[in-house]
Amino acid sequence: MQALDKVPGCPDFYWIEGYSAEYRGGKRYYRIEPIPAEYKDNAIRVFKNLQIIRDYFKVPVMITYQGCMYRTPNYNRRCGGAYASKHLKALAADVSVKDVPSMEVYRFARDHTEFKGFGIISAKSINLDLRLKYWFKIY
Repeated sequence: MQALDKVPGCPDFYWIEGYSAEYRGGKRYYRIEPIPAEYKDNAIRVFKNLQIIRDYFKVPVMITYQGCMYRTPNYNRRCGGAYASKHLKALAADVSVKDVPSMEVYRFARDHTEFKGFGIISAKSINLDLRLKYWFKIY
């Protein structure tokens, strides 16, 4: 699982896209902390569901730099993430789908993917996660 290896079953995604940002010396660095091996299967599930979205809309699905897929506990605290954030176990991704409003992404993902958690971050950005029960929030 090298940074520039493609994710199995996901021709449009590389592992590095799920890496956590981190603060070091008071500065934020993006995509520098790899997804731990124990969360690899979680990440693959998220990537596969993002691939479904990408295939449907036929445009890039970008995991945001600030939101990430995986977050280290330190980065999660520093960026204001929830105490038990799904990002801590690579079960979530904050994404932007090129030229597609987040509410449209939500409606498609709700009906056609495994995602059960949805947070509308902005008109162009949405949190998607693999929780067990349906959850929806507009931030």
